[in-house]
Amino acid sequence: MYRSHPVRRLCAEPHPEESVALVVEIDPEATDEATLTETVADLDGETVEALGFDAYRVDLPQTAVATLCETEGLVRVETANVVAPGDAGEDV
Repeated sequence: MYRSHPVRRLCAEPHPEESVALVVEIDPEATDEATLTETVADLDGETVEALGFDAYRVDLPQTAVATLCETEGLVRVETANVVAPGDAGEDV
């Protein structure tokens, strides 16, 4: 599973009183939206929106990022300010 550099840093050094917005991509053959939503809720977070292409924006406490990253069925986890909805990674 791919974790962006900022996410790896949050896993190692979370700020206990702060939350973070993440973009989480799942492998639809290994998990589904309902399971992700339940996992995020169990971590005191919220699944905010479906972004398409099996990606979801979630908000959760920084202290829960490492646990989320251990979840089976995830393809990538990045901070939401890195990936904008509809961003195809193209230079415009």
